[in-house]
Amino acid sequence: MIPILYSPTTASFSTGGIGKLIDAGSCVVTEERNGSYELEMTYPITGHLYDEIKQRSIIFAKPSPAQSEQPFRVYRITKPLNKVVTIYAAHISYDLSGIPVKNFTSQSVQAALTALTTSSVISNPFTFWSDKTNSGVMEIETPTPCRTILSNILDVYGGEYEFDKYTVKLHSLRGFDNGVSIKYGKNLTDLEQDENCSNVYTGVLPYWTGNDTTVSGSVVNAPGTYDFTRILPVDFTSDFEEQPSTTQLDNAATNYISANNIGIPEVNLTVSFVHLNQTEEYKNLGIFERVELGDSIKVEFAAMGVSSTARCVKTVYNTLLERYDNVELGEVKKGLADTISSQTSSIIDISKNSGVSSAVKAAIMAASEAITGQKGGSVILHDTRGGNKPNELLFLDNDDISQAQKVWRFNLSGFGYSSNGYEGPFTTAITRDGSIVADFITTGSMNAARVTTGLLKSQDGRIQFDLTAGTLTIKDGTGATKLGFDSNGNLSVSGNVNATSGTFKGTLQSVSGTFTSLTSTGNIIFYKGSTEKVKIGVLSSGEAAIYFENGGSAIVGNNDGQIDILTNLWVEGNAECEDLTIDNLHMNGSSAYMGSLTARQVSYSANLRLDTDTGYLYRIISSKRFKRNIHDIREFDDVGDRIDRVRAVTFESKASGDKGRSGYGFIAEEMEQEFPWLTEYCRNKETGMVEAESVSYDRVPAILWADAQKTHERLKTLETELFELKSLLSKQLKN
Repeated sequence: MIPILYSPTTASFSTGGIGKLIDAGSCVVTEERNGSYELEMTYPITGHLYDEIKQRSIIFAKPSPAQSEQPFRVYRITKPLNKVVTIYAAHISYDLSGIPVKNFTSQSVQAALTALTTSSVISNPFTFWSDKTNSGVMEIETPTPCRTILSNILDVYGGEYEFDKYTVKLHSLRGFDNGVSIKYGKNLTDLEQDENCSNVYTGVLPYWTGNDTTVSGSVVNAPGTYDFTRILPVDFTSDFEEQPSTTQLDNAATNYISANNIGIPEVNLTVSFVHLNQTEEYKNLGIFERVELGDSIKVEFAAMGVSSTARCVKTVYNTLLERYDNVELGEVKKGLADTISSQTSSIIDISKNSGVSSAVKAAIMAASEAITGQKGGSVILHDTRGGNKPNELLFLDNDDISQAQKVWRFNLSGFGYSSNGYEGPFTTAITRDGSIVADFITTGSMNAARVTTGLLKSQDGRIQFDLTAGTLTIKDGTGATKLGFDSNGNLSVSGNVNATSGTFKGTLQSVSGTFTSLTSTGNIIFYKGSTEKVKIGVLSSGEAAIYFENGGSAIVGNNDGQIDILTNLWVEGNAECEDLTIDNLHMNGSSAYMGSLTARQVSYSANLRLDTDTGYLYRIISSKRFKRNIHDIREFDDVGDRIDRVRAVTFESKASGDKGRSGYGFIAEEMEQEFPWLTEYCRNKETGMVEAESVSYDRVPAILWADAQKTHERLKTLETELFELKSLLSKQLKN
């Protein structure tokens, strides 16, 4: 099939596009299971479509015999070499790397795939499908590229991807068993093969330990036929909180055999058609034309007496010749830790016996597949000083250092990886001072004298400790926060707090919510030492009560709405409140500060005055012992004249509380002109000025009393004068 060139914005491939790339010298598509999916093409600069091939152009090509043509987006074009360029293109699904998805939490694989569309920040042209139905919590905490989340889905739910144009399919198991069989020593002798059958186990013996007891299950055999027996003991203690039955252990062993490919040799087999398909001996290699990625193939090791199944894990398809260049069969190769320590050790040895979690083993296998499956690249001993003494080792994706994009750089200062050329930046690195830079580190265990920053969280994301922000969060299976500490020392709890002993020191403030019983008797008790100072609770009668000093004094809220003070209530200093409604009040000294006061009844005395300026409520006292600098009001000669100049008026109220009601009294502003000491002042909220607001009516009688006394004296004087005049007149009349 001749590849077709399309413009970068093409979304439908039903037309002929820009044209067929008939001048292509080669075109191969490489696809790995849950791995890379890319196209590589050589094209002459003299080709008729050379000027049309640009960055982000789309090449439409066939990736395998059974699959339909797929779009691949150009991401790199090399400089001409012998008038030929090499074009690198990634499957259109790599566009998902540029589609961010908002944070979300999913409870199942289906919900996670749905969120890739519903939570996308921009329009997402891809659709997502899966035959998997398993559940499990996956949390995306920050906006993340969609393609990265696809990898996260694999970590949580498992499966195998298939990319078909703008459709992403997550299979429980990709591929089929078409009855293809390979026998070592017969039809595949002398082919490129990597095999290690020395550590093949034929079965698993499960066991559990706890409470000084060890429980063993049965030997569970791996699928296949073997002429030898080699059993692997596996510890399943961490899988069960309580002692399991033998049946439970056997079921766990069965799942372990399936998940870890027990019984399958460590084999990776590469079949090269270019060199072998012309020979008579290997003319039957056409069986591989029936093999697709993920298909199962029976592999027989006659010498070892092993008959098991391998899978197609990688294909390299020649689009122009419409046949495979090579097919790689086998399972995931040796783990990274084993590769470093020994080339002959087995993946099986990285088992549950070593205490490594499934997440760690998955990461080891993924790294192993990437590293041991690598082919190509360049290794250069490089001299940075311009002499003949190399001082660093380079691993490159290009023979030319200046052209290389993917670079591993080793020197005396450390080693690091860059995807942006020789000069970096190096996003993965270890320097000689012990610093490690990495986006993702997977390890079985880690000992550290100091961890200074970053986010620590459990594998399921429920427990998170943000060392940078200074916060601790614990969530339940639904993603709801159950306990949290913030950097200000605030604790939030959604659940119960149980304490058998201990002390509380500090201030406890309820902003919202309720308190329930903290003791078996239903009381909240505050102590000073061992002495009960305050007890708050509910009586057996249902009444609420506050007790002071072991119950000596109490305030009881009666069911009839009254509040009873069982003993004396003493107020020392000022008592503040917003609103107070008093049915019965007896005050013996002191003062009360309050925003408003409604006094329905006053017992024993009505000698109260509310200072509207200060807000103080005063009890008016008359005893000489409370007074000094005493003078008669009668000393003011003009009291009467002043009284004459102050009006007594009737009026209708404008106040909101009694609007429209009639009344009589004085005008404060007029009273201020003559009797400022009878005037009450208050600050005007609108103007901010202190203005006359009311009249001290309790003082008015004193002024009137003084005027009455003066009037009485004048009357007595007039009466005397009148008597004398009457006497004088009487005498004159008689004469």
